[in-house]
Amino acid sequence: MQKLYEELNKVVFRQQTELDALRNHFLRLDVGYQSLLESDRSPRTLADDRPPHY
Repeated sequence: MQKLYEELNKVVFRQQTELDALRNHFLRLDVGYQSLLESDRSPRTLADDRPPHY
């Protein structure tokens, strides 16, 4: 029973570590995305939306 408890504890610890890393990665992506949205607040024209071959 003690061995199973230790193995479960290792699994839970590893999962928490991965969850923390994913949370940090997500927060960095979210901050980058928000700053990208804020930097692209300039008014757009139809010419801006033309495909590159025009």
